[in-house]
Parts: sequence; C-alpha cells; structure tokens
Amino acid sequence: MRQESFIDARRTGGYISRLRKEKDWTQLDLAERLHVTNQAVSRWETGDSYPDISILPRLAELFGISVDDLLNGEPKQAVSSGSRVTPGRVITELSENRTESVAEMIKKDPENFEAVVEAAPLARPSTMGKVMEELKDFKFNRQQIAALAPFVNSELLEEIVLDMQNEDLDGQFLGKLAPFLSQATLEKMVGKVEEGQLNEDYLGVMAPFLSREILDHLVERI
Repeated sequence: MRQESFIDARRTGGYISRLRKEKDWTQLDLAERLHVTNQAVSRWETGDSYPDISILPRLAELFGISVDDLLNGEPKQAVSSGSRVTPGRVITELSENRTESVAEMIKKDPENFEAVVEAAPLARPSTMGKVMEELKDFKFNRQQIAALAPFVNSELLEEIVLDMQNEDLDGQFLGKLAPFLSQATLEKMVGKVEEGQLNEDYLGVMAPFLSREILDHLVERI
C-alpha cells in the first residue's frame, strides 16, 4: 500500500514557485496564462491551497513537466511498471471527466486502484461516485473500501457496505468506516447485530459514532 501521500500542498506549491521563477514570470504572469487570479497563485505557492484538479494538467503542460512531477514536488524518474498507471494519469483523466477510463484502469489491473486513491483527495465526491458507478461489478476488498471511504458520499458507501457478505465484515474494518457512514446506515448495522446477523462485539467499535437515540435504544434493550 501507499507509504506517503502525493497530495502535499506545500511541496507542490514550492515546486510551482521554483518553476515560475525559472521562467522569470511574476505570479500575475502565471495567473494570466491559467486564467486565474494572482491571489490563487500566491495561495498555491505558500501551500495555503491546492490547484484545482482541472488546473493541474494545464500547469504541467505550461512548465513542460508531468502531473506526477507536480504532485511529487520535483521531477521523478519514470519507472516502468507494465500496465500500472500513476496518480498523475488518473488526475488527467478525471480533469476531463473521463470517469469510465479511470474505471477501466482498475478493471484492467486492480493494482491501479492505489493510484486512484492517491488522486481521490483532489476529486469531487460526485466524480468519484461516477467512477464507482462504472465499477458496479468490481469486487472491492475491505482495504480498498476503507481507503475510498473519505472520498465517496455516504449513500454510495452504504450501498457497498450493506451489499457485503457478513463474513467479509470485521470489527477493525467497521471501525475504519464508521466515521464516514450516515446514522441511517449505522442504525441498519445495529439492526443486523440485534437480529444476530453480526457479532455483538461490533457495537463497541460503532458506539462512538451512534446517535443518542440509537444508544438510548441499546441501553433500554440491555
């Protein structure tokens, strides 16, 4: 799995600043080429904000580098990995709303899922939802679902979790997902525990995220 996130605003911002100065451009010069404000460029360079996903490919093209170089904060030597794609490639596809292409990358080689997760923090939840729609028949494992949880809406996450077989669930997995699940979904999971479909130990990991109403119900039941 990933050891370090590619998404570091200060690292990318510092690199943008160096590249701009090498061109002898002011922040306003760069802003005009990208049709943004010079304040936006200033915020990127100080690490106070990150360029929009639609801007990154244009920035890379303007400086004659790859999107992965921008994400990495420095030129990165290309390493051959067969059919494996990079986060920069995923971002380029998502910036053009080619969600079906991103889904196809995962279908072609499930290892490409890692690059999609790396790019996910820059994508809108609705965009990631479209990618997931293209992967309806894809079998996600627990590690993949937990990695996706912060970047997809709770309704989609609910659909994925509730479709899982009980034997695919465990306390550690539910503990990772609980902060991102809606109260309605958590209530359904509690219902499965009460019906004996899930182990009662799961209530412990879900408890900090349950509403007062659900907790009061459980106390009355006990």
